[in-house]
Amino acid sequence: MGNGDTNGERPVIAVVTIGQAPRTDITPEFSAALGGAADVVEAGALDELSPSEIAVIAPGEGEDLLVSRLRDGTEVKLAEHHVVELVRERIAEITQPGYSGSGAREPDLVVLLCTGSFPDLRPARPEVPILFPDRLLRKTVEAVAPNGRIACIAPSLKQRSLTERKWSGVAGELIFGAVSPYTADREECRSVALEVAAAEPDLIILDCLGFGLAMKELVRSVSRAPVLLPRTLTARIAAELVERRPPAG
Repeated sequence: MGNGDTNGERPVIAVVTIGQAPRTDITPEFSAALGGAADVVEAGALDELSPSEIAVIAPGEGEDLLVSRLRDGTEVKLAEHHVVELVRERIAEITQPGYSGSGAREPDLVVLLCTGSFPDLRPARPEVPILFPDRLLRKTVEAVAPNGRIACIAPSLKQRSLTERKWSGVAGELIFGAVSPYTADREECRSVALEVAAAEPDLIILDCLGFGLAMKELVRSVSRAPVLLPRTLTARIAAELVERRPPAG
């Protein structure tokens, strides 16, 4: 997989946000969950866009939206169909042979920092796998709570229809809650956590990479159900994928 280990260097994981890099709210917890298995480099779909260009790709009436964060911490809402093309371009760029953006080495693995449903995205080097949190979450839920009562907390109330479509065929019953991981205070987060916990779900999904360990602990404190946090779940699988055999002694 990827570069090999001819120089004794650790593997490289490129994390791609649909917002702007660096994602200082995500990468420290993501890297910690990797357990030292790899170096992490960052790239963002909106890195090269100006504020006016970002405003153009905001969702229109009836369009599916995704929520992310800009470099300065500002929340941004984006039309899903625009995001797909921008992410496609960014992944093609960072997986080019000889890529060394920001001094980074060629990645061994690309991780998409979004739980949205993306089509297949092809890297420039076909041997580089791409890890999609959305697909990982879906298969995990199918394995541990098939046709169960699933609670899903999304970043925006406007994502209800998108969320219902996304979990159709997986959840026997879907309980929907929404709170922004970027703008909500602790009391707002706690209110939504209590709302979904009251429905006594079998499993709770924090359906956005923006949610962190603090939100997971808050939800766990008010619910008996297990809680899936995409950023740490994805990091642990990523570590498995890039793990290398130690050199023979």
